[in-house]
Amino acid sequence: MSINATLAGQMMVLWLVLSTVLIALLARKRSDTPALVTLVGAVLSLIPPLGMAYMGFLALKADSRRLRRYD
Repeated sequence: MSINATLAGQMMVLWLVLSTVLIALLARKRSDTPALVTLVGAVLSLIPPLGMAYMGFLALKADSRRLRRYD
């Protein structure tokens, strides 16, 4: 069974949308500039291993300073 170009393109667009949404959700908590982080993540998601590595980086990164509460 071969995968035609249309199916491969649709899978790529689906990956790009899902990974960008996940990166945006992570960026809201983990960054002071979530729009820029989301844009970089969307560009890196064009190459799936780079997008997954970026998601892993954001998941392991500490929360943003503006969201922390100092007692």
